Amino acid sequence: MVRLEDIRKDSVLQGIAPGTVVKIVTVESIGDDALTVYYRDAHGKLAERMLFRTDEASLETVEKGRPWSFDSPGADFKLAALNQPERFVLAVVLVDGDAAETLRSIRQPFDQEPGFGVTSINFNLKELLTRAETPAKHAKAREKQ
Repeated sequence: MVRLEDIRKDSVLQGIAPGTVVKIVTVESIGDDALTVYYRDAHGKLAERMLFRTDEASLETVEKGRPWSFDSPGADFKLAALNQPERFVLAVVLVDGDAAETLRSIRQPFDQEPGFGVTSINFNLKELLTRAETPAKHAKAREKQ
């Protein structure tokens, strides 16, 4: 059971929306026995609901197992291709107005592994295109591995 006074911004509750956990965005008090909560559900949809003292019995605070939480053991979280540069593939499609050329892929596009926190890398397009393959050639090369 959660008391109305205990509902605050960023609280995570069950019982406000049927069958889902919600995160409180903001709360507006309406006297001592009611308040309006604005919340986001597990899909990020924003909604609101007026709660009364009679609703307190059906509300629960949620601590673990939220759809957006990272409270599982670290071994359960695996990042694909991290420290595996042979699995990096860069896709290139040249576009001119409304026309697009065939998709090309470049296996192992990096000369070295990108550093931690790198969000952007500049490439020489001509050099990349000399190494590019069509998807069919790339698939055949993967089958050989």
